[in-house]
Amino acid sequence: MLIHDLAAEVHENALRHGWWDTDRSPMEIIALIHSEWSEALEEARAGRPMVYVMDIWGDEVMIPMSRDGKFLREDGTALERLKPEGIAVEMIDGVIRILDYFAELGGSVMREDGSDESIEHVMAFIEEDWGDGLPEDVPGMVALLHKLTSDAMPEDWQGEWDGAQVCNKLLHAAVLAMVWVKRRRLDPVALLQMKNAYNRSRPYRHGKLF
Repeated sequence: MLIHDLAAEVHENALRHGWWDTDRSPMEIIALIHSEWSEALEEARAGRPMVYVMDIWGDEVMIPMSRDGKFLREDGTALERLKPEGIAVEMIDGVIRILDYFAELGGSVMREDGSDESIEHVMAFIEEDWGDGLPEDVPGMVALLHKLTSDAMPEDWQGEWDGAQVCNKLLHAAVLAMVWVKRRRLDPVALLQMKNAYNRSRPYRHGKLF
């Protein structure tokens, strides 16, 4: 899937929910991205799985995602339209924040022939580039994502921000998070689209001030 199309899906949903009705500072965006990485760490600390939902009609037990991408009760019936939760989901929430900002700033990743680049190709390139250097544990990965996100801030953070440079650095963090999720034998694009689909049902600004 093209990076531009994936970012456009996320951004269109964010626009509908009022996230860009008022001016937002780059520092606010950076802080919110950091908050998603930290939530992934909290899920790990609580001993929760990569992806799960809460069965709010039953005993509120955690139901992990099956291999075919469904959430099933013990009797085999499927749960739908529930909020995906888990370590990987929080990682993907950080990716959603970044792609939304990427689209808002008009970011693009182009091939040599001038066509739009696919997220799969960029993931493959970055995964090969990092090789075994990517942390396997959640704390290590979260720490790395925090560093990369902070690195997107210019030294003179009170001055003018170079939108293109910020986009590129944040996108690198987003793709690394997706690679990490992929190495957990999950489909990061499908997971992102699942969470984005859930977000369509949420209230204005998801009930938050910012």
